[in-house]
Amino acid sequence: IRTWDAATGEPAGPVLTGHDGEVTAVATGKAADRDIIITGSRDGTVRTWDAATGEPAGPALTGHNGPVTAVANGRATDHGVIISGDTAGTVLVTEYRPR
Repeated sequence: IRTWDAATGEPAGPVLTGHDGEVTAVATGKAADRDIIITGSRDGTVRTWDAATGEPAGPALTGHNGPVTAVANGRATDHGVIISGDTAGTVLVTEYRPR
C-alpha cells in the first residue's frame, strides 16, 4: 500500500507491507482520535495502519474464509468497529482497539 499527498501528488510515507497476498480493499477512518488506514487482502486478513506513521496499528485480523474484498470502519454503540467482507459471503464485525 502506498499513501500519497493529495496536494502534491508525492508519496506521503513509507510503503505499507505485511499482507501475504494482493491487497483488494482499502478504507480510511478514525479510531480513538487517530487516523487509520484499513486494508484487506486475498490472504484473508485485515490490517490496520497508523496513517501518520505507516506503522501497524494492531495485529492482523483473521477469521475470513476467502479473500477480503470490502473493509470499512464505524461505531457500534460506544465501540469502534471494523467491518470486513470476503468472497465466501462472510461479514465480520471486529471491535477495534488500537495499540
